[in-house]
Amino acid sequence: YIDLGEVVVLNPRTVAAVIYRWTPSEGLSCSDCRNPGALPLRTTQWVLSATTSDGCTRSDSLTVWVREHRRVYVPNVFHPGDTGGENSVFFVSAGREVSKINYLRVYSRWGELVFSGSDALPNAPNQGWDGSWKGENVGTGIFVWQAEVQFIDGVQTRYTGDVLLIR
Repeated sequence: YIDLGEVVVLNPRTVAAVIYRWTPSEGLSCSDCRNPGALPLRTTQWVLSATTSDGCTRSDSLTVWVREHRRVYVPNVFHPGDTGGENSVFFVSAGREVSKINYLRVYSRWGELVFSGSDALPNAPNQGWDGSWKGENVGTGIFVWQAEVQFIDGVQTRYTGDVLLIR
């Protein structure tokens, strides 16, 4: 078993061959080498055909099971202006199975949109909300957020919550 987004090297026990052929080729770093790197987006069975120098061919299969862990973390408190802290910007953190943050929106308690970002990378504080609105710092309060996360396997999931901004 591997986690979604994890790469594994396929390491079959075979006789010395001169020709290797992996099928399907999707998710493999190469389909004609002995030990390809595999990044499967779902549980996948690969078949290896190995041909020796005297023309004998043997085939066998290998299944890599993928656990679809979808690790997304959005803090519930942040402190803009905390120069020594890692919690001075509000942004989405995620595991390697996330390809991008389609959007992150933050609303005041009155429903005003105070921040909107799109097509951001996960784990990128420079693409998050710094606690300002219309060029001014907002005061301490609770804000509502929405985010849509794109995973490497094409799944898009929406998340919502609230965050306490502390000054």
